[in-house]
Amino acid sequence: MTDEEIIRWFRHVEPPTSPHSLAELQSIKFPEFISKDMERAYMTGVMECADMFLYMHRKGYARSSEVHNIISRWASVDDRRWARLDDLQERIKSWWTIRRKVLAKCNSKCTLCGSDEDLEIHHIVSVKDGGTPDLENLTAVCFKCHRERKDEAADKNTAIHSKRSN
Repeated sequence: MTDEEIIRWFRHVEPPTSPHSLAELQSIKFPEFISKDMERAYMTGVMECADMFLYMHRKGYARSSEVHNIISRWASVDDRRWARLDDLQERIKSWWTIRRKVLAKCNSKCTLCGSDEDLEIHHIVSVKDGGTPDLENLTAVCFKCHRERKDEAADKNTAIHSKRSN
């Protein structure tokens, strides 16, 4: 099948009606190294597509070599990108916890002007300058002060440190 035929077929195919197992997918006789790749692909969340290719193979729409090529491409995808996505989701969840802790530490007030409106979390030492996302390096500032901070040189870092210590 050409790519065009596969695309045309995908547009008109009915989805499989019953769940398929990894064992069913492995029942297509592939060499051992391909089976391991299929296991990896199955475990990393591409089972819906694998189901569709199994369905295609059962109906005679795809030869096992075509399925092999596609699954090999899936399995060769750099898994680190998926790990980074998981890390990002964890960081987003933890960010809200960190934000609440910073606001509590600063009594929900801007450390520069004392305002309690439009509070944002600010890195005292910017990340690009080696700052970390630790609570000690984070403080609450209002939107206005945060924008001023971004427009000025690092002089405000000193002001933030001195106001926090009081």
